[in-house]
Amino acid sequence: MTGHRDSPDLTETVLRRLGLRGLSSRDASRRRRIRALLRVAMCLAVTGAAGVIILRTMTSPAPPSEPTISSAIRHDMERHARTIDRTVRSIRALAPTLPEPASPAVGAAAER
Repeated sequence: MTGHRDSPDLTETVLRRLGLRGLSSRDASRRRRIRALLRVAMCLAVTGAAGVIILRTMTSPAPPSEPTISSAIRHDMERHARTIDRTVRSIRALAPTLPEPASPAVGAAAER
């Protein structure tokens, strides 16, 4: 029995007969380099995207440009409370000052 070491390598010949071109060592090394560069680029892209996502979640969100419903209601209530206070003060200022009513005990003593 002869070993397979003695048989010639027919891979290239068979591929040519089938119409398939075998890769030269230069083409194969170029493909390996391109794949390695693509892997590095993909790792950088994934790392960068993860960094952006982490930074966005760690920073506090900007305050809303428009007021929230609760802050708008609070603002309106404070404004209306100030208006009501001014109105009450104005009415009190316009009312005539009446003398203090005498207490019933003082009035009964004066009548005797």
